[in-house]
Amino acid sequence: MNKKEVLKNKIESVIKFANHELEMINVCVISEASTEQLSEMIIPEMKSLLELLKNDQITDDRTIHSYGYASSIWKWSREHPSDLYLALIDLNDYYQRYTF
Repeated sequence: MNKKEVLKNKIESVIKFANHELEMINVCVISEASTEQLSEMIIPEMKSLLELLKNDQITDDRTIHSYGYASSIWKWSREHPSDLYLALIDLNDYYQRYTF
């Protein structure tokens, strides 16, 4: 698997976990993430990254903004991270090292 495919898989993993969180919220399961965080920030950013990757337009902006918000603004738990948060951490780490 080449680097582009790995990055694509990591982005798709975040989308999968975000959609799962939305489903859980819709059946009244408490989540660390809010509907707004998922539907207005995380999922749109991931879809945008997929489109940029597809068109070979990944820029030098090497931070996943959703990760930054989750860790600094939203203060998601580092002691008991959700699968979504772990996927964001993994994606952000890989994305910052991704070379063209």
